[in-house]
Amino acid sequence: MKKWVEQNVIKRLIKRRFNNLSEELEDKINSLSLSQLDSLADAIFDFQSLDDVIHWLEINT
Repeated sequence: MKKWVEQNVIKRLIKRRFNNLSEELEDKINSLSLSQLDSLADAIFDFQSLDDVIHWLEINT
């Protein structure tokens, strides 16, 4: 349950900040472990663009 909640919060934050979240990125976020989700949640505030999110996902998955 916690993983599902964290996935949804992260996806909402990304959508709100960058006005976009492709289905492919949603799938990648949904496939992350709980520890990866925690790391992504911390990193969100450092991202300047959606490309930063994509880069983070490429490195961390």
